[in-house]
Formats: sequence, C-alpha cells, structure tokens
Amino acid sequence: MRTNLKLLLLVALLAVASSALDVHDSTSQLNFTSGELTVVLNKSPWQMTIIDRVTQLNLLTETSDSEYRLGFGKWDGIYLDIYEGYLFRVGLIVEYCDVGLGTRLIVEWYSAQDVVSWSNGSDSLSVLVSASGPSGRYIQVNFTDFQARQFSLHATVVGAA
Repeated sequence: MRTNLKLLLLVALLAVASSALDVHDSTSQLNFTSGELTVVLNKSPWQMTIIDRVTQLNLLTETSDSEYRLGFGKWDGIYLDIYEGYLFRVGLIVEYCDVGLGTRLIVEWYSAQDVVSWSNGSDSLSVLVSASGPSGRYIQVNFTDFQARQFSLHATVVGAA
C-alpha cells in the first residue's frame, strides 16, 4: 500500500509540475513552457514560434514578413458574413468578391514590431508589443488557459488612436 501511495503522489506531483508556466527572459527572446509546448517570442522584431518539447519540432513559426505578422488594420468595403462581431483577417490585402457586391480589402495594416514589456502570473503571460501604426498604439497579447498541448492567445489593440 505504501508503494502505491508513493507512486500516486509522484504522478500527481509530475502532473502539477508539467502544467506550471516556466518563463525565461533573455535580451533577444522571451521563452515560456507549459505542458508539452514551448513558445519562443523574438523581441525585436516580434516573431512567435511554437515548439513541441517531445519531438523538438517547430509546430508553428510566424512569418518574418511584417505585412503578414500579428497586427491590426482598417477594413474598407462591405463584409456581409460577420457573425456576432467576429471578423478575422491576416495579411496586407485580402480580396473577397461576390456577384454585385464588389471587392473588399484591408487598406491599412499595422504589424507587431517589438516586445516592450511583459508580466506573468502562475498560469498566464501578458506581453505588450509595439506596433508599426499610429504612435501610442500597442498590441496587448495574453497567453492563458494552458493545457498539455494547447493554450489561448488573445490580442487586443490598446493605447490612443
């Protein structure tokens, strides 16, 4: 019975340890690990990479092309397929045509530039990133809801227009 209890306690401790957020900061990168994933944020210019800790393979690497990096923009035209306020577009120009409705596109795009600051809690990380757009505008990127192989990323434009 004691052996089983020790084994159960060890498994429980390993499960808790593997879900904790582990953050490392250097002059050029901010890395954080939770579960089976490591996220590497290059500070200047901003670039995000997600690495599988088991295989050491890059699962996702954000492009270094500023026109397609995380950012925000201004949409010009009509978009009839907005569901409950949700609209997501990536890129400098995205064209969409319908018969009789014309072409709609992103006319301004401001991309993430440099990590300005960051802070973390026991299960969250918040990163403030400068943007190429109007002075005083930033992108607040929040990483939350960490699990073994997933997390949530929320990006919000903050600051004066």
